[in-house]
Amino acid sequence: MKVSELNPKRVADYIRVDYDAPETEMPVREDYETEEEYEAALAQWKAENADYLNLMEEVKMLMDAASANIQKRTGRPKEYVEENEDLTYPYLAMVGEMWENRQIRGEKGAYVNDFALGAVDAHAVNLIPGEAESILYGD
Repeated sequence: MKVSELNPKRVADYIRVDYDAPETEMPVREDYETEEEYEAALAQWKAENADYLNLMEEVKMLMDAASANIQKRTGRPKEYVEENEDLTYPYLAMVGEMWENRQIRGEKGAYVNDFALGAVDAHAVNLIPGEAESILYGD
């Protein structure tokens, strides 16, 4: 599995976040005759599930932080992190540790187990002279 295949709910389940899932599915545009009916149903669904949505936003924030941390640590672009299956476990470990500790810390080894840190470091090119310059970075 790749990092790009993960969504906040799946990550929340993996890191054992305790949450109440929505009782109903999010409204789908095709089920409503007018845009106004759809917007009203969507607003009501969001209001009823605000706690769940806020929690998923928090998990998404941690997911973004873990990705940025791996990018910084390896010197690799976001696309590399998202498409490399070897980085999925370290990514999940980072998200889990940040959730568990309720903080995002940047000190070396502060929130990632040794295996995950080693797996990330194995992809590092930013410490190899001339190697980082050869990578094409996305926007």
